[in-house]
Amino acid sequence: MEENISAPETQKSKLDSSRLFQQIFLCCSITGTLLLGFALGITLHFSISTFQTQLDDMLKTTALSLADSAMVREAYHQGYCTDEMIHYFDTLVDTADNMDVLTLSDCNLIRLYHVNHALIGEEFVGGDQGDALAGKSYFSDAIGTLGLQHRFLTPVRGTDGSILGFITVSATMTCINSLKKNIFSMYFWIALVLFLALGIISGIISLMVRRMLLGFTPQGLANTYLTQSEMLDSLDEGVVFVDPKGKVQLVNQAAENILGQKRSKLEGAPLDAILRTREETTLLDCTGENLSTSRPNVLANILVRDDQNKKPGLTLILKDKTEAVRKAEQLNGTQHIVTALRANNHEFMNRLQVIAGLLQIGRTQEALDYIGNVASIHSQAIGPIIQNIQNPSVAALLLGKANHAHELEIGLTLLSGSTLPPHSAYLSTNELVTVLGNLLGNAIEAVNAQGSGNSRSVAVQITEDEKSLLIVVSDTGIGIPADEVDRIFERFYRVDKSRSRAQGGAGLGLALCQAIAELHHGQLIFESTPGKGTVVKAILNGGRTKCE
Repeated sequence: MEENISAPETQKSKLDSSRLFQQIFLCCSITGTLLLGFALGITLHFSISTFQTQLDDMLKTTALSLADSAMVREAYHQGYCTDEMIHYFDTLVDTADNMDVLTLSDCNLIRLYHVNHALIGEEFVGGDQGDALAGKSYFSDAIGTLGLQHRFLTPVRGTDGSILGFITVSATMTCINSLKKNIFSMYFWIALVLFLALGIISGIISLMVRRMLLGFTPQGLANTYLTQSEMLDSLDEGVVFVDPKGKVQLVNQAAENILGQKRSKLEGAPLDAILRTREETTLLDCTGENLSTSRPNVLANILVRDDQNKKPGLTLILKDKTEAVRKAEQLNGTQHIVTALRANNHEFMNRLQVIAGLLQIGRTQEALDYIGNVASIHSQAIGPIIQNIQNPSVAALLLGKANHAHELEIGLTLLSGSTLPPHSAYLSTNELVTVLGNLLGNAIEAVNAQGSGNSRSVAVQITEDEKSLLIVVSDTGIGIPADEVDRIFERFYRVDKSRSRAQGGAGLGLALCQAIAELHHGQLIFESTPGKGTVVKAILNGGRTKCE
């Protein structure tokens, strides 16, 4: 059913994407065509106007130059042109661009010269010579011997200023139209090439836009962005995207809450301005790793984004240290309770086996004596704990640790004066179990590592009053070397290097205890002598309300 629905939706998305890029192509093509057509039209108009202006300048300059020539005046005074003059005028017509006709006519309209020598001596044709004989120079369009002509007429004056005749310099309209046609043809081919190039460019632009949008339509891209934003905001961990320049680009809701700043202020700000790390200068060069920050409640995990061997950006995964500690101590506390119950169960099964064995061989009285002895020992062991430790989970932990120590032939004693109410005013039950379980576990392991000896003991004192909560654990174990005391609170650091994680030594217990103490404005104090033992004091005086 879902496949039948999703397939049409996918097909529709592809069709919408295809239509979008077709529209982009058409839009680019139409816009480019209009702009290109307008530009070509303006350019064509300018080219034709320039050609017409240059033609008029040539006709005018040639006519005025000849009218002022002494040779031309001589021809008018003689009433004819010599062969030398005719050759000169012929050469002038042949070498001049776009000049088709040259005529010299007297006041009686008789031609002294014409480009067609057969027309020399014939009457001037056109009927537009009146203003020239009146002494004016001008352009005119008239029908001559070679058809419709565009020509310039100017009078020829003698030395006394009298009008001797007029000169006509012409270009046939056939020639002019042919030249204009050539200009139009040139621009046509230019326009064709440009329009083809425009189509290719429009297609390239469409493909580039398609790649930038990853094949999505703008609406689809917007929906994807909103979906991803909702997914990021639904995460419990804070997510911060950082560009290669160290600027924050994206922050989710959890990161906003953890950092205690508005998203609008975080995005665009330098990373070191919102999350100062111990390695600020090398932050962008880090590989994926955990970082401790100057913000006591923030844990940062860095993921480096590799972008095709370019300088990468970063993705920071932020966690609230308070919440992380709470979950860790819950897990750790549960583990200690389970261990204690397992130890109690093991001790109970051993005693049941002894009793069962005595009964099977018929030694009833000895079995009864054993039960009485066990009950007495048990009463002595658990009596102080039950009487003074009113928190059931803590009491169970102490009993379990006592049984475990007994198996290792280590004495575990709850010192007199110890007292703990059902609900501590300073730590939650899970926190108490975590701190006490780790301290007792470390103490038992330290004594067991000491080997056989006269003194193999662990003592614990728990005292809570209105001013503070005090937990003291002392042992007669191997102690801690002076050069390692400063490192015992580091995560994953183990004093006894021979212990593997498979044996239970992860190196997190003391770090977790310290985190809990700091969280409640307390402290851990270590006093250790190599070969003699260690005393650990957990002091909490933060004055909290009662913890459940």
